[in-house]
Amino acid sequence: MLKHIPILIRLHSEDIRKADAAKELRIDRYSLEKELAHQPGVYAFWATMHSQAIAKVESLREQRDILESELYRGFMHDKVKPSAIKHYILRSSRHQRLSRRIRVWEGAERELKGLVRAFEQRHSSLMALNANTRNEQKHGS
Repeated sequence: MLKHIPILIRLHSEDIRKADAAKELRIDRYSLEKELAHQPGVYAFWATMHSQAIAKVESLREQRDILESELYRGFMHDKVKPSAIKHYILRSSRHQRLSRRIRVWEGAERELKGLVRAFEQRHSSLMALNANTRNEQKHGS
């Protein structure tokens, strides 16, 4: 079992949040009421982060599409052979920077998707533990 899963989130240039996903996902079965009360807020936070990452990836892809269109028009104006335009676009430093940013955000999106799924599983586990605890109390075990 993982002891520590570091997560670093930069929402804005000044707003950086650090979290330990392993700690956030851990369940204290002796404090189920507290865990159940805490779960919706934590899940909502990570689901929101995932949604923001998706939106950022979409925005960056739109920016890349616009950049490709602008570069294409510029190369057509410079009378570059159509067969070479795609090559020039891909070699553009602006295009490469934007593509790197997209890859970083796509990675963050995938990680957050996994984390949200883990919190969904945590919710299921909490519900099952709570049901078992109530059943044990009901039957005096």
